Amino acid sequence: MFAERLATDQDLSSITKRAGVWRRLGALLIDMIAIAAILQVCALILFPLSHGRVQFADGIYAISCRKLDAIPPGVAVPADLKPNRIVDCTNSVFGLPSARMVRVAQVTQDGPFTKEIHVDSMLDAEGTPVKGLSLGIVLLPLLLVLRALFDTAAGTPGRRICRIRLARADGGAVTNAAAWRRYGLLLLVVSPALIWSVVLSFLDIAALPASLIIGLTLASYAPLLIAGLATWRQVYARSDSWYDQFAATAVYCVDRGWASAEPSTPLSSAPLSPQPSYLARHWRGELSLPVSYWVNGALLGVIATLATEVVTALVAQQGFDAQPLPALVVMCVIWLCILLFTLWQSVGIWRSSTRYGSADSSAWGGLAKIMVALGVGISAWQFFTQGLPRIAGLAEIAGGDSSLGPHQFKVLASGEMLEFSGGIKYGTAKELEDFLNAMSEVKTVRLDSAGGRIREAQRMSDLIKARGLSTLVEKQCLSACTIVFLGGKDRIVVSDARLGFHQPSYRGITAAERGRTIAIEEERLQNLGLTRAFAERANMAEPSSMWFPDHAELLREHVATRLVPATATAAAASATKVRTIAVDGADSGQSAAPAPPRPTVYLPPDLVQRLQSEKPPGRFPSPMTGLK
Repeated sequence: MFAERLATDQDLSSITKRAGVWRRLGALLIDMIAIAAILQVCALILFPLSHGRVQFADGIYAISCRKLDAIPPGVAVPADLKPNRIVDCTNSVFGLPSARMVRVAQVTQDGPFTKEIHVDSMLDAEGTPVKGLSLGIVLLPLLLVLRALFDTAAGTPGRRICRIRLARADGGAVTNAAAWRRYGLLLLVVSPALIWSVVLSFLDIAALPASLIIGLTLASYAPLLIAGLATWRQVYARSDSWYDQFAATAVYCVDRGWASAEPSTPLSSAPLSPQPSYLARHWRGELSLPVSYWVNGALLGVIATLATEVVTALVAQQGFDAQPLPALVVMCVIWLCILLFTLWQSVGIWRSSTRYGSADSSAWGGLAKIMVALGVGISAWQFFTQGLPRIAGLAEIAGGDSSLGPHQFKVLASGEMLEFSGGIKYGTAKELEDFLNAMSEVKTVRLDSAGGRIREAQRMSDLIKARGLSTLVEKQCLSACTIVFLGGKDRIVVSDARLGFHQPSYRGITAAERGRTIAIEEERLQNLGLTRAFAERANMAEPSSMWFPDHAELLREHVATRLVPATATAAAASATKVRTIAVDGADSGQSAAPAPPRPTVYLPPDLVQRLQSEKPPGRFPSPMTGLK
């Protein structure tokens, strides 16, 4: 119990002083930031997975807007709203989108004052209006529920950092009933605003006047505003708030060594609580500084790092790149464990350093705090530069790799040629395999791609190599596409076509990982028959640039086996009947001059129907796999 634990290690007079308004606001802000950060991470993962139907428009973010000339189709606005400003805005964190909306506003100027009436509508990742709720709707309810749960124990992180606690008005430990009575009343106060937000998200407001919507919005938020002002006035005067008076609770300061008079209210006289666990003792700073710093900080930190690397490697060996959702879940769990473990380490060492400094005049306590601050900074930097980008990258893959653009297959030359164009996404190799299984007469795979996922390109290359097919490039084959091209038995390049090479890359890559990835790619190219010098040169260009070897070098290094003039392929294409099956389901035929009679290739109806109605199944790479 709260009061019982306090009685074991600090002066009882330290909990007789009511917490002031600034401490309580600070604790509230910390708790809200913590919950918002969790919701923001969820939105960064779920936004690409749901194609923008799950969003979080609050928190800390960067916003970019572009003006629109007209209201997008499907966006409803009040009947009497005369918009003169329409913007499409995207909220993002480190370049990763978390929300997208269109704001339709009527802006008027009245002397020095500017008045704006606006309506916000959610957009999905493609910019299509959708009906739905932002995760921000659960921010306040989640805050109240978590405080109700934590206040019966040691308090939320915000309360602990600001050294305040919720207790009974007589100084005893708060009960579950009192806590739920307190926060139930607060939930009742905020419920009008929550209900109106839900109604407004799904209400058809096109036939309603803007004045009515504004009036209902102000009315729904009025109880929250009035309650907030009343609470500010009471807490500023160091008295219990109206909801604390209702629940018979109070918020106390618990600063160590607080100089005040004897307690004016009795504390609970229940027996002491059991001895806390080792984890709890470290968290409270009750262990010695050497144990906290060297054992729990240094030794356990090394063990945890090695365990994380082993788990990641084991999962990767079990087909990490073929299981989208498990891969994303594992990556999120790993980083969540890292963050929680770092928090446990840092708080315990910091509190132990404070105890050590108050009992000893040496500088070791302060030095330990400096090291803790540096460690927290490094962990935060690693999360935002490596962890979060990798999670977002995996989520992007699971969401269909929209950044790579669409791709399509074309059946050419009466089934003797198959063309692939567009981005190489996860699932593309399975599509290629389905086509090749249905096309027994295919001899050549024509490529026109700017690249994509390396492992998927390798699978496509293996399929082409196993069937002894030729590869042809008439326009361009860049980045990972060159891996597919090198799988051909006869590799043909048209005179005005380009092959481009550069270093592989993925989100969150470190310098050491980049070096290992480049070494793997150099070995891969050599296994495909290229010289070591060419493999090294192909991986010298930065990911943002491209190296285009000339045709003489492509022939000399056996990258290409033949070079043909563009006029030859143009003449052949003019007499070709094309059947296109695109990733978005489009199916179109283009007829040209009749071609000489050739064997007819039959595509099974179930294969065509599946390719037309479904997107390719998503696959996941290991954390070491990315774009090239």
